[in-house]
This record gives sequence, structure tokens and C-alpha cells, in this order.
Amino acid sequence: MKNNRVGLIGAGRISRDHLEALKATPGVTVSAVVDPNRKAAEALAALVGNGTQVYTSLEEALAAKAFDRAHVLVPPNLHAPVGTQVLKAGVHCLMEKPISVTSDEAKQLLDIAAEKGVTLGAGQNYIFHPAMVRFKKELDAGCYGRVRFVSLVVAVPLAQLNTKQFGHWMFERPSNIILEQIVHPLSQIIHLIGRAEILSASAAPAKEIAPSVNFHKSFDVTLKGTRGNAQLHMAFGENFPIWQLTAVCDDGVVVVDGNKNSVSRHTRTRYLEAGDNALSQAALGKSLISQSIANISRYVGAQLKLAPRSDAFYQSLLGCVQDFHDAVSSGRAPLADGQFGADMVDLCMDIARQAGVSTDPVPNPAKLLAPDLPVPHYDVAVFGGMGFIGKHVVQQLLDAGYSVGVIGRSARGLPEFFNDPKVTIVRGDVSRREDIVRGIGSARYVVNLAHGGGASTRQGIVSLLAGSATTIGEVCLEKKVELLVFVSSIAGLYLGDASETILPSTPCDPQGERRGDYSYAKGEAERALLEMHKNKGLPVTIQRPGVVVGLGTSPFHSGVGLFNNEQHCLGWNQGNNPLPLVLVEDTASAIVAALKAGSAVNGRTDNIVGPVRLSAREYMDELKQLLGRPLKFHPQSVGFQMAIEWGKWAIKTVGGKKVQKPSSRDFMSRGMPAQFDTSETERILNWTPTQDRNAFIEKALVVPAHALLE
Repeated sequence: MKNNRVGLIGAGRISRDHLEALKATPGVTVSAVVDPNRKAAEALAALVGNGTQVYTSLEEALAAKAFDRAHVLVPPNLHAPVGTQVLKAGVHCLMEKPISVTSDEAKQLLDIAAEKGVTLGAGQNYIFHPAMVRFKKELDAGCYGRVRFVSLVVAVPLAQLNTKQFGHWMFERPSNIILEQIVHPLSQIIHLIGRAEILSASAAPAKEIAPSVNFHKSFDVTLKGTRGNAQLHMAFGENFPIWQLTAVCDDGVVVVDGNKNSVSRHTRTRYLEAGDNALSQAALGKSLISQSIANISRYVGAQLKLAPRSDAFYQSLLGCVQDFHDAVSSGRAPLADGQFGADMVDLCMDIARQAGVSTDPVPNPAKLLAPDLPVPHYDVAVFGGMGFIGKHVVQQLLDAGYSVGVIGRSARGLPEFFNDPKVTIVRGDVSRREDIVRGIGSARYVVNLAHGGGASTRQGIVSLLAGSATTIGEVCLEKKVELLVFVSSIAGLYLGDASETILPSTPCDPQGERRGDYSYAKGEAERALLEMHKNKGLPVTIQRPGVVVGLGTSPFHSGVGLFNNEQHCLGWNQGNNPLPLVLVEDTASAIVAALKAGSAVNGRTDNIVGPVRLSAREYMDELKQLLGRPLKFHPQSVGFQMAIEWGKWAIKTVGGKKVQKPSSRDFMSRGMPAQFDTSETERILNWTPTQDRNAFIEKALVVPAHALLE
């Protein structure tokens, strides 16, 4: 196959899935990775393993003719400008959805592709969902006659909404949620009923979820297509997920369940109604059992490396990628071609118009400092200041009279106090030393709340978390910062001994290598900073918050237990011991208190735990009453959990995966039966956390529960 070199433009999270799909696609090779973040590009290129070229400039990559086909994986607002460059260079282009953010941009992309004679594909992978593929194959074979009507009901959780990541592109405009999320079920409907028009569209009233950030929680759309009509209902932030497409056909009703990867066929037999109903239901039950067995078999096979990756998302993406490259090689149009992608953009824009959803950008109450402007002086530089704890820290620093520099990637969706004249927001990434240098500027104090970024391996997690912490420490030394407050976690301690009392002087788990990745990484970061304090004089104090609760995080906290879903909490133990809980407000006040304490805390480690310590059972009982939901706590022994983990380890190991052996030490520590003595911390910091149980429950559970209900 000629001209089969593929370039990945954008090295974000989705790029790894595309790379995996490309590795399973015959006849293509990944020849280049393009991303302005060289480290991200190099990390992705290393996964290819064939000397893949790395470029930080698209212009440079195109000038070098580094690839003949491209996957454009940049944020949606960059799809049109990046796609324009790629297509004009005569390169075939698979564009992640949506192919553009306006109808005019989509038309321009189509025109350029036609002019240059290259293929433009749309990453509408949901039409390649395995269950949808099975149904469409049967439909095209005439098993059900014609489609008359399609109903698609979708209710999904939305991680960015729950974690308040309002800097995400989908919150940049109220209409972006349509292009980001509704485009998926919409593509499945159009795949069945043909090109369509929007007859009506309505949206739930907009709610301000952050300053100036308005969000519509649900949408209802009616469509008329060339092969039938359809209705779509989609809701976000739901706790019970559903993705069910019902197709009413001439000779049957078919339900495609996207979450369960199943196809339910309601058809007729030759018998009278009573017999027909009985036989049809029996056939339906037999089919669902068969599909369930097949799904779990594929999952186990994938874990054992006896079968390819089986999850529906990957299979959908794989289908889309393989169809695009087969189309390019054979000279046909992809099933999801540029026109299909442009139609999706048109429909999304029409939904916004008819539903009265604004397409105007969200105004930012806070502004990023322009990259060409010098960084002004501020008292405290805060890394991770836009996160759950960080926002409270910034607010309390302002209340205490400090000027603050916040280093982050976006200023969208932040609370109003970030617009205070004493706040400067500097664009930066803790994985880049130059950003750390610029962000710290001439600050007297530095607070490091940054987690360091995401990684999929233990080595990567340690490198990002401990590596960024070390770099910040080094820059603090160079700039002669008066005090660095590194916010760690009690997860780095060993908490599995009920007879032990944890003191400020208690070191990180000496057997950290037997712990989970996050716990181990936190411990390594602490050791590196304390070593710098001892050998180089780094002025640093380490604070280890306990299980931090309060408004801004989910009440379904992993410190309480394992929530495979919100209704069921699998305990780390029997759930009777008091948990080391702490309010987010109290956590922030301890950080501010450390700055005020100055040299008195230099070289100290402190455990930030409040005096109100509910057990896991008590916590879940309170939450159950507040939400009025059938929540259940399931106590588990460490032995039972270990048996399950050893089984998982065995499956993955047989499948060829290099995974850490399960550790009873880690599971015993997760239950946190150890006691805490924080009296010294409270005295040194002059810190008084919330003492009253009712006041604690109000802030820890009542307020977050009401926010969740809203």
C-alpha cells in the first residue's frame, strides 16, 4: 500500500486510543507526531516504537512531508484551522468530531478537500458501535423491513460537570455541549433515518453552574429524515446511565443498548398472539443471555491477550479508523465522510437555534496574563489553584490580605474572586520548567497543590507528580523563596495498624513500593523535597490532608469506599473505624496558617485532619438520608478483596501485562484504622478546624448533597 504514512496531530489523551486503533489497522504506519508540547509528543512517539518523527510545528511537519494521512486530534476550536492546513497540503484527513464548530467552517473544509482531491473523514465513531453495527447489518439484510421511527434516550454522567472542570471546551459556549456530546446520538439517528431536518428542539432552562457559565442539563429533539422520523432525549449529569435506541420497523422493534452492548429483537412468529408472545419473549431472553456471555468472554479474552481489546468505545473507534483508511486506499468515500460530519454540525447548530441555546462565548470574569507581558509581583504563587482545594486556598489568601498568582491553563468558569485585582492568572503547565519559572516570578511564598498531570503507568505517575514537585522545589531554591508549602496526602502514610497513632513526625510508608501508584508517588515526592531541605536548605513544609470533603467535590468519596456506581459503596474494611475526615475550608486555612507561621514550620510535616471523624457506615447513612436514595454500604474483609485482586492480577499477567502484584498492606491502609493526633499541628499552626459535629455534617454532606440534587 502506497502513501500510508499517518501523522497524529495532537498528543492529548484521545491520541493514545487512536494510536492503538492504528496499530490494529493493516497497511498503515504512524510516521510523525505533532504537538507544541514536545514532551507530550515524544511520549506518544515512544509508544509507536519505530523512530517516529516528532514536530512541535504543523508547518514544519507539512514542509517535511512527514505524512500522507493525518488524524487531527486537537481541541474542536482548532479543527478548522488545522484541517485547512492539512487539506491544502494534499493530505488525507480524519478529523475528530465535530469537524468544525460552525457550518461555514465545515463547508470550507469540504470545498478544500474537493479542490485538492483528498479524503476528509469525520470521527463520528458512534455509528461504528458494535451493537449498532450488528443491528444495521441485519436491517440492511431486510430482517425487519424498513425503519419507521427511531427513539433514542440517553442519560449520562459527565465527569467534567461533576468535578467542575469548567475550563473544558464544552463549557466555552452554551451550544458547545451539543457539538461535544449530542452529536454522538445524533449521528446514530442519522445513520438510520438518512439526511434529516430538525422539526423541533427544546432545552432545559440554562443554569449558571459557575460565574457566567450557563449550562442546559437536557435536550429534546424531533427529526424528520428521508427514511423515517426520530426523537432524541439526552440528559447530562445523571447517576443512572442509559443509552437505548429503539427502532420501530415494519416487522419488528429493535432495542440497541449502547451501554450493555446488546441488541434486543422483538419480532413475530407464525403462531397466534398467546403463543407468539411466549415464544418471542423466550427468544429474546435466550438472545440476551447469549450476548451477555459473549461480552464477558470477549472481556476475559482481551485481558488474557487471547482476543483484541473488547470495550465498545475502542471497538467503535477502531471501526471508524479502519473504515477511513480502507476508504482512502480503495478510493471510496468513508461511511462517516466530510459531508456526514458537516451535516452533523448543521444539525447541531439548528438544535441550538430552535432550542434558544446561545452560541456566544462565555465571558471570562478572570483574565489570563498575556504571554508577552511581564509577570507582576505577588506574594504567593499557587500551583493547582483552580482545583477543588486550590480555589478555597486562593479565596482565603485574599481574605488574609495576600496578593496571589495562580498558575493554570485556563481562566474559564472560575469563581468571581479570581477577578480580584490582587489575583494574577498565569498560563502554565507544571510539566514545563519554563512555566514554573515564569509562574513563581518574584513571589515570597509558593503553594504546590498540583497533581502533576495524568499518566497510565506507575513510572509515569511518579515521574509527573514527584518530578514536578522536585522541579518546583529547585526553582524555589534558585529564586530564594521564603517558604514552599507542598500539599501531599495522608495516602503516603501507612494507616493500616489500628494500634498506631499517627503524629506529625510519622514518616511516609517505608514500604511504599507495596502501595498503590498514587500513594507511592506522594511518598517519593515528600522524600525528594525533604532531602532538598536537608542537603540544600530548601525552605519547605509538607501538609498531608486527610479525606477532604465539602462543596466542590463528589460526596461519593473514594476515601469512604469503592464506588463502582453511586448506589453501592464497597467498603475498604468493615466500615466501623472513624475516618480521618477534614473539611476543604479547614484544609485551606491550614495552608494559609503555614505561611503565617513562616520559619516555625520550615522542615515540618503535618497531618491535616479534623476532629469530627465519622465511620464509613455513619457517612453512608447520613448521605442516604440526605439524598433520599437507596444507598448501600457493603463491608468487605481485606482477605476477600485480596482474593479478587489476585484473580485480576493472574488474568492480566497471563495476558502479558506487566502489573504490580496486589498488596495486603495497601488494602489495609485504605481502610485507615490508625488514629491521628493533630494537637501539635493545631498548636504550631494556630489552626482550629471545625469541632461541632452538626456544623461539620452541614458543610461536608448537606451542602454538597443539595448541590448534587440541584
